[in-house]
Amino acid sequence: MILKKILYYGLAFLLGALVAAFMLFSQMGTSMKNQMQIMKDFSLAYEVGEASRTYLGDNIDGVKIYSLNHAINYLEKACRENKEAACEQAAYYDLAILYVRLGQMYDKAGKKEIATQNFNKGFALVGEKRIFDKRKGTKDEIKTPVDLRAYVDENDKKLRTPH
Repeated sequence: MILKKILYYGLAFLLGALVAAFMLFSQMGTSMKNQMQIMKDFSLAYEVGEASRTYLGDNIDGVKIYSLNHAINYLEKACRENKEAACEQAAYYDLAILYVRLGQMYDKAGKKEIATQNFNKGFALVGEKRIFDKRKGTKDEIKTPVDLRAYVDENDKKLRTPH
Protein backbone atom coordinates (compact mmCIF):
# COMPACT_ATOMS: atom_id res chain seq x y z
CA MET A 1 0.00 0.00 0.00
CA ILE A 2 2.79 2.44 0.88
CA LEU A 3 4.66 1.45 -2.25
CA LYS A 4 1.57 2.29 -4.34
CA LYS A 5 1.35 5.72 -2.71
CA ILE A 6 5.04 6.37 -3.33
CA LEU A 7 4.66 5.33 -6.98
CA TYR A 8 1.49 7.42 -7.32
CA TYR A 9 3.12 10.55 -5.82
CA GLY A 10 6.29 9.92 -7.79
CA LEU A 11 4.29 9.68 -11.02
CA ALA A 12 2.39 12.88 -10.16
CA PHE A 13 5.69 14.63 -9.40
CA LEU A 14 7.24 13.41 -12.65
CA LEU A 15 4.20 14.47 -14.66
CA GLY A 16 4.25 17.91 -12.98
CA ALA A 17 7.97 18.27 -13.70
CA LEU A 18 7.42 17.39 -17.37
CA VAL A 19 4.57 19.89 -17.70
CA ALA A 20 6.66 22.57 -15.97
CA ALA A 21 9.65 21.85 -18.24
CA PHE A 22 7.43 21.99 -21.32
CA MET A 23 5.95 25.31 -20.22
CA LEU A 24 9.38 26.73 -19.41
CA PHE A 25 10.86 25.75 -22.76
CA SER A 26 7.77 26.99 -24.62
CA GLN A 27 8.10 30.34 -22.90
CA MET A 28 11.82 30.47 -23.64
CA GLY A 29 11.12 29.70 -27.31
CA THR A 30 8.52 32.45 -27.52
CA SER A 31 10.83 34.84 -25.74
CA MET A 32 13.69 34.01 -28.10
CA LYS A 33 11.41 34.44 -31.10
CA ASN A 34 10.35 37.86 -29.80
CA GLN A 35 13.99 38.79 -29.18
CA MET A 36 14.90 37.79 -32.74
CA GLN A 37 12.04 39.89 -34.13
CA ILE A 38 13.18 42.90 -32.11
CA MET A 39 16.70 42.44 -33.50
CA LYS A 40 15.35 42.24 -37.07
CA ASP A 41 13.23 45.35 -36.57
CA PHE A 42 16.22 47.18 -35.12
CA SER A 43 18.44 46.18 -38.04
CA LEU A 44 15.80 47.36 -40.54
CA ALA A 45 15.54 50.71 -38.77
CA TYR A 46 19.34 50.96 -38.68
CA GLU A 47 19.71 50.31 -42.41
CA VAL A 48 17.02 52.85 -43.32
CA GLY A 49 18.51 55.39 -40.91
CA GLU A 50 22.00 54.97 -42.32
CA ALA A 51 20.78 55.33 -45.90
CA SER A 52 18.84 58.47 -44.96
CA ARG A 53 21.83 60.00 -43.13
CA THR A 54 24.08 59.22 -46.09
CA TYR A 55 21.58 60.66 -48.58
CA LEU A 56 20.94 63.83 -46.58
CA GLY A 57 24.59 64.33 -45.65
CA ASP A 58 27.54 65.75 -47.55
CA ASN A 59 28.53 62.58 -49.38
CA ILE A 60 29.43 62.07 -53.00
CA ASP A 61 26.61 60.90 -55.25
CA GLY A 62 28.11 57.44 -55.81
CA VAL A 63 28.12 56.78 -52.06
CA LYS A 64 24.51 57.98 -51.78
CA ILE A 65 23.42 55.69 -54.62
CA TYR A 66 25.25 52.72 -53.11
CA SER A 67 23.75 53.36 -49.67
CA LEU A 68 20.20 53.74 -51.02
CA ASN A 69 20.53 50.59 -53.15
CA HIS A 70 21.85 48.67 -50.15
CA ALA A 71 18.95 49.74 -47.92
CA ILE A 72 16.39 48.96 -50.64
CA ASN A 73 17.84 45.48 -51.19
CA TYR A 74 17.92 44.87 -47.44
CA LEU A 75 14.26 45.90 -46.99
CA GLU A 76 13.10 43.96 -50.06
CA LYS A 77 14.84 40.83 -48.79
CA ALA A 78 13.32 41.23 -45.33
CA CYS A 79 9.88 41.64 -46.86
CA ARG A 80 10.28 38.54 -49.02
CA GLU A 81 11.50 36.41 -46.13
CA ASN A 82 9.09 37.55 -43.46
CA LYS A 83 6.20 39.54 -44.85
CA GLU A 84 4.07 39.68 -41.73
CA ALA A 85 6.61 40.76 -39.13
CA ALA A 86 9.23 42.70 -41.02
CA CYS A 87 7.14 44.55 -43.54
CA GLU A 88 4.65 46.58 -41.68
CA GLN A 89 3.30 49.81 -43.08
CA ALA A 90 6.32 51.75 -41.82
CA ALA A 91 8.74 49.51 -43.73
CA TYR A 92 6.76 49.96 -46.96
CA TYR A 93 6.71 53.72 -46.37
CA ASP A 94 10.51 53.72 -45.93
CA LEU A 95 10.92 51.59 -49.04
CA ALA A 96 8.80 53.97 -51.14
CA ILE A 97 10.80 56.98 -49.89
CA LEU A 98 14.09 55.20 -50.63
CA TYR A 99 12.96 54.43 -54.18
CA VAL A 100 12.14 58.10 -54.76
CA ARG A 101 15.45 59.26 -53.32
CA LEU A 102 17.32 56.75 -55.49
CA GLY A 103 15.34 57.97 -58.49
CA GLN A 104 16.38 61.53 -57.68
CA MET A 105 20.03 60.50 -57.57
CA TYR A 106 19.80 58.75 -60.94
CA ASP A 107 17.91 61.73 -62.35
CA LYS A 108 20.71 64.01 -61.16
CA ALA A 109 23.25 61.68 -62.80
CA GLY A 110 21.36 61.93 -66.10
CA LYS A 111 20.11 58.33 -66.03
CA LYS A 112 16.47 59.22 -66.70
CA GLU A 113 15.27 55.69 -67.49
CA ILE A 114 16.59 54.25 -64.22
CA ALA A 115 15.27 57.30 -62.35
CA THR A 116 11.79 56.81 -63.82
CA GLN A 117 11.84 53.10 -62.92
CA ASN A 118 12.59 53.97 -59.29
CA PHE A 119 9.97 56.73 -59.13
CA ASN A 120 7.41 54.29 -60.53
CA LYS A 121 8.41 51.54 -58.07
CA GLY A 122 7.94 53.94 -55.17
CA PHE A 123 4.59 55.12 -56.50
CA ALA A 124 3.40 51.56 -57.18
CA LEU A 125 4.26 50.63 -53.60
CA VAL A 126 2.29 53.63 -52.31
CA GLY A 127 -0.79 52.46 -54.21
CA GLU A 128 -0.38 48.75 -53.54
CA LYS A 129 0.20 49.11 -49.79
CA ARG A 130 -2.18 52.07 -49.41
CA ILE A 131 0.49 54.09 -47.63
CA PHE A 132 -1.05 57.53 -48.06
CA ASP A 133 -4.76 56.62 -47.92
CA LYS A 134 -5.40 59.19 -45.19
CA ARG A 135 -4.56 61.91 -47.75
CA LYS A 136 -7.21 60.76 -50.27
CA GLY A 137 -9.61 63.51 -51.20
CA THR A 138 -7.39 66.24 -49.73
CA LYS A 139 -5.19 68.78 -51.46
CA ASP A 140 -2.20 66.68 -50.32
CA GLU A 141 -3.38 63.51 -52.07
CA ILE A 142 -0.60 61.70 -53.90
CA LYS A 143 -1.99 60.87 -57.34
CA THR A 144 1.17 60.60 -59.45
CA PRO A 145 4.87 59.82 -59.11
CA VAL A 146 5.45 63.58 -59.42
CA ASP A 147 3.27 64.15 -56.33
CA LEU A 148 5.25 61.54 -54.43
CA ARG A 149 8.52 63.13 -55.49
CA ALA A 150 7.28 66.55 -54.31
CA TYR A 151 6.29 65.01 -50.97
CA VAL A 152 9.77 63.49 -50.51
CA ASP A 153 11.46 66.76 -51.57
CA GLU A 154 9.42 68.71 -49.02
CA ASN A 155 10.25 66.30 -46.21
CA ASP A 156 13.92 66.16 -47.14
CA LYS A 157 14.11 69.96 -46.98
CA LYS A 158 12.66 69.81 -43.47
CA LEU A 159 15.19 67.14 -42.47
CA ARG A 160 18.10 69.19 -43.83
CA THR A 161 17.01 72.37 -42.03
CA PRO A 162 18.69 72.74 -38.64
CA HIS A 163 16.21 73.08 -35.81
